[in-house]
Amino acid sequence: MKESSTDRVTFVALVCILAAGIMEVLGYLVLGTLEGTVSFLIIEAVFALLAFAAWKGRMPWLHLVTAGFAFVLAY
Repeated sequence: MKESSTDRVTFVALVCILAAGIMEVLGYLVLGTLEGTVSFLIIEAVFALLAFAAWKGRMPWLHLVTAGFAFVLAY
């Protein structure tokens, strides 16, 4: 099966979301805050599931939802 450009874009977005989440969780672990680490792990799991659903379901608009939630979370 030939891979479309939308599939590549959604896969790259999934990898970026996971990489950013891993870096944030490691930052919370270094600070030693268990509550922050656990809450961020839950949030990142939801983000990763949304990104995976967008990738496998061929619904790239779901990345807009994930980006919106991430923007709100960051500020």
